[in-house]
Amino acid sequence: NLVSLNLSSCQLTAAGVAALAQHAPRHWLQLTDLDLSANDTGDAGLAALVQYAAFYWPKLEYLNLKNNNVTAAGIAALGQQAAPHWVQLLELNLGGNALGDTGVKALIQHAGQCWTKLQRLDLSSNKLGDAGVTALAAHATLFRHLESLNVSSNQLTDAGVAALAQQAA
Repeated sequence: NLVSLNLSSCQLTAAGVAALAQHAPRHWLQLTDLDLSANDTGDAGLAALVQYAAFYWPKLEYLNLKNNNVTAAGIAALGQQAAPHWVQLLELNLGGNALGDTGVKALIQHAGQCWTKLQRLDLSSNKLGDAGVTALAAHATLFRHLESLNVSSNQLTDAGVAALAQQAA
């Protein structure tokens, strides 16, 4: 009956997350909150997690992957394999990774239509530029319930901020 699992700052690697994902999901069918922040799971760990766990955790609402060395490839795997199952997702923290503009575009492409309930999205410190923020703003209707967007500590200029502002108008 586990509902929340916090494994933040545990020095987990892709191998540890893969082992967790292979053996635990079918026992934690009620899981709504998963915190894997401040580990070193990388794209391989994220891919293993969604490959094995996406189907078993349809109630997942909070996912924290902050500071895990995830790139656009990991986000593509997350979106392709998990998004159709994790439609209840309310909060996604991807801060402190290396998504870049490509990662944000992959998030929009693969998850945008599934995560319509998303309320909080953290993309801080992700080497995000104007192109990524502009793409996010252009697809704002996909995230119509978004209440909090964190794009701090990125490589935005006036043009990126203007794109966000125009979407809000």
